[in-house]
Amino acid sequence: AKFFSIQIRILIGKIMQEDLTEILVSIQKNPTKERKLLKNLCQLYRKSDHNAFTALLWHCIQVLLIHTESNICAESALAFIASFLSTLTNETGDDSEECLLTPPLLVEIFDLLTKHTKVTSAVIRKGVCNFIGTILSEMGEQAILDEELIDNIYNSMIERVQDKNQAVRSSALQALQRLQDPTDPECPVVKAFVYHLHKDPSSSVRLTALKNIAVHEKLFPHILERTCDSCDTIRKFAYVHINKRVLLKSLTIECREKILCQGLQDPSKKVRHIIEGTLIPNWFGQCDQDYLKLVSNFDVVSDSKAPDLLLGHLFKLVQPGAICEAFLKYLGENKLVDCCHLSSELAYLWRKVCDHISRDRDHCNLLDTILPDLTNFCRLIKEYYSWQDPSLSDIENLDKKSYIMIQLLGTAVFFDMTDEAGRLQLVSLLKFLLKDSKECDGIVEPIVKAMEKAMPSKDKRITEMMEIISDLQAPLPSSDNVVFGGLDFNKKFELSKLRFKINSLQVEIDQAVDSHEFLKAHENQEKLKEVQEEERKLIESTQNFNLPTVEVETSKDPLVLTKCLKILLEMTKTQFIISGNNLDKIYTAVEAIIIPSIQSTDPRVRSIAVQTFGAVHCLKSFDTMNKYLPILLKMIQLDSSPVVKSALESLFDLILMHGADKILPLDISGGTDENLDFFAFFEKYLTEEDYDLQYTVVCGLSKLYCAGILKSPKLLTRLILISSDSLTAENQVHIHNTLKVFLQLYGAMSRHNQSLLATCFGLALNIILKAPITSPMCRIDLNTLGTFLVNITRSDHLRNPEYLSSDDAHCSIAYTILNLLAEVPDDSLSTVYCSLLSQLEFHVDSAPFLRELLAHAESVDETLLKVSARRKFEMWKDYINKMISKSTLEYLSPVIENMNNA
Repeated sequence: AKFFSIQIRILIGKIMQEDLTEILVSIQKNPTKERKLLKNLCQLYRKSDHNAFTALLWHCIQVLLIHTESNICAESALAFIASFLSTLTNETGDDSEECLLTPPLLVEIFDLLTKHTKVTSAVIRKGVCNFIGTILSEMGEQAILDEELIDNIYNSMIERVQDKNQAVRSSALQALQRLQDPTDPECPVVKAFVYHLHKDPSSSVRLTALKNIAVHEKLFPHILERTCDSCDTIRKFAYVHINKRVLLKSLTIECREKILCQGLQDPSKKVRHIIEGTLIPNWFGQCDQDYLKLVSNFDVVSDSKAPDLLLGHLFKLVQPGAICEAFLKYLGENKLVDCCHLSSELAYLWRKVCDHISRDRDHCNLLDTILPDLTNFCRLIKEYYSWQDPSLSDIENLDKKSYIMIQLLGTAVFFDMTDEAGRLQLVSLLKFLLKDSKECDGIVEPIVKAMEKAMPSKDKRITEMMEIISDLQAPLPSSDNVVFGGLDFNKKFELSKLRFKINSLQVEIDQAVDSHEFLKAHENQEKLKEVQEEERKLIESTQNFNLPTVEVETSKDPLVLTKCLKILLEMTKTQFIISGNNLDKIYTAVEAIIIPSIQSTDPRVRSIAVQTFGAVHCLKSFDTMNKYLPILLKMIQLDSSPVVKSALESLFDLILMHGADKILPLDISGGTDENLDFFAFFEKYLTEEDYDLQYTVVCGLSKLYCAGILKSPKLLTRLILISSDSLTAENQVHIHNTLKVFLQLYGAMSRHNQSLLATCFGLALNIILKAPITSPMCRIDLNTLGTFLVNITRSDHLRNPEYLSSDDAHCSIAYTILNLLAEVPDDSLSTVYCSLLSQLEFHVDSAPFLRELLAHAESVDETLLKVSARRKFEMWKDYINKMISKSTLEYLSPVIENMNNA
């Protein structure tokens, strides 16, 4: 009986094995029958012995795990088994206690899987992690597992997350996806995801972490940070993730601006395509395709870069006519807007639409559909300038008014100035705004630009501007007081009547122009001329009276001085060529306004005065430049940070325009004399803690090097070291990026520049090697620095390839490296040096120097080099020998050919 029972169990086991094998083979051949096969497998499990079925199923899983690597059939079979195991959690009874119990088969399979997470084969470790993740993902949202089982899975997967194999780490992260608790700030699984999202060296692991990390507001900053990842695919998926899972209204303004600015300016085309083709249309749709609603999601007052990029892209997708039609709904009667409804976003959008339409020559006539009559537009600007929003404080009113005035004045330049009446109204308005004592910060620049459009005559415009500056700085008393002081009562009364009539006629003329009654306006203009002539004759008849002398006081109000200096500064910037009398007019302002303002106690006045001093003297080297330049240098050394920044910018501009020899009494090659050392003067600002000052000096020195004014290897080496500092790359991105772009451009300009960079290579290495361990120089990676300098000194990096002379930059770098190798460096440095040697390129025409290099290489004791370094060094010497042989062959070929011909 015992024998027969054993035989029966064996027979049943074989039948069960055949049935299970048949089901697994069928699912691999025909995946469409998954539901039917899943039902058959569940029935087979119910009628089979639990232990026997578990052992057989585990055996099948082991076989499939061995063949999962690039085997679709095995993967589909494992996915089918995972579906079967997940269904077991749904087959428990309705009793609540039974629902809390994890099926025994699932517990045993998980136990067996976690015991095999430490096997030697990386393929098996990866397969086990994948299978665990598949089972967990197949379970429903309400699935419940024992705490002990969850801890077991968690411990094994957390350990695999630290695996040396990147594929295993990636699979382990996928398995942990269901175990995250983003609401718990101390959740170890979430911490593991965040760590690998930022720190893992493998891009595939970072991508897996990004795909599987929980969607939660606390974790969104980590996802947003991946838009700056070095891998294009990760940046792309980060934007896809944001587009699909995050609504526009749930983002902060800062996040919206960062996403747009970085995405639309990404170097990868596929990343930009996601932003342009998916994210922007999605955001536009969330705003009901309303331009004003879309712009309202950004802070256009603080920073308009993001909305500029956004509207620039959207406008390319729509016909100009449709843009104008969509914008018209925001305008009221006569294409104007009430002051109470004129928002910052609407004013900004109005200017942007006009700017876009004006750039399209085929549709620039559409501007008339969104622009009102120029006279009415001037009235709108004047009304808004006098209007106060009762819901805002004085400071908020000033900020809002300044921004909207800038936008409205910027829109004014798009009007057609052939409307003479409107043009005169605009000129009158601009003069009024410049003369008015109210301070709207920033409106001077758009006023000057609008004045340039409204008054094409440069001579007349400069004269008007200088008169306005003079009136602001030293206002004269009313002419009525001066004239009336010398008249008797009868003549005073008669003159008052004439002036009342003049004012009345001017009002009638303005009203006639507004109502387009130009004939009536012409008649009143003729009457006005007659009355003005009578006034002139009456005043001339009083010439025998002794008029009182008038003393004019110069204003010292910081607001007035600031406005005068801004007008002068913007006027100088807009005039590219000024000569003759206009230069003399501007020159008079130097000692009358600029120099007294430089000595002001208000730092803002001093800052603008220094900028104006530099701008005016960039037009011409006046005598006042050398006279007052010592004051400028003193301010750089002693004044507050904003003033120093302005003074440095002006100093660099003056050096670029007139040369260092005329500006500073020093040796521009980096040497010293009795007055000043160029290197010492600027070097201290390169280590300045103030980021703005450091950035200003870096930009200025870069311009001087590109202009050929500076040729100091010491200063250039300092810039190279700053660009290579990892701390600069992390905390001072603008400085790092600016220097990288400058050095690449500088190396591409000429072979002389490449030779200077090669000289800096040796100086930089010498500074790094001799720096103490506490020095910031120790943070610099020699291999990264050397590779960068080698790349920008290549011959193919030149914009205009020159004849490869013997003075090759790479020859100089090779000599430097050989000298360092001869000094018996440690193993790590020898590997770096030999790696850099292998990256150098030489020309066949440099054969004599290559022979010298080869002879110099014999001074290196190869036995002291590391094995890998020795191998690279031998390969480099073979390369040099081949280049010498090639050069010899090219030299002898014509000689042999001539001998054969003879």
